[in-house]
Amino acid sequence: MDVAPHAVCPFDEFTLTELLGNLINNAAKWTADKIAISAGGTAIRGFIQVSYNGLGIFEAERESVMRRGKRLDETVPGHGLGLSIVQDIVAQCDVDLILSNLPDGGLNAQLEWGS
Repeated sequence: MDVAPHAVCPFDEFTLTELLGNLINNAAKWTADKIAISAGGTAIRGFIQVSYNGLGIFEAERESVMRRGKRLDETVPGHGLGLSIVQDIVAQCDVDLILSNLPDGGLNAQLEWGS
């Protein structure tokens, strides 16, 4: 974890728990062995990032994984709700969710506000 000492986010406790819970749960399902969490900024401009090594998500599949109930791998337990819940929340909070594959494999999910 790398969280700036005075980092502030624009979310209440419930919303932050829902966002982080879903992003970390997703990372835990797909990681090879490492999850990194970082955050910084103020309530006006900042970020929260959850990254993991392992499989990423092909760019062509990113839109579909945001749909409620959509899963790329039916053999892994889950319901396909996590990323769609995150997407629903950030849409209401004027926050961007940016998914990007890491150069050495894995996925970075970043919440950005005030950009």
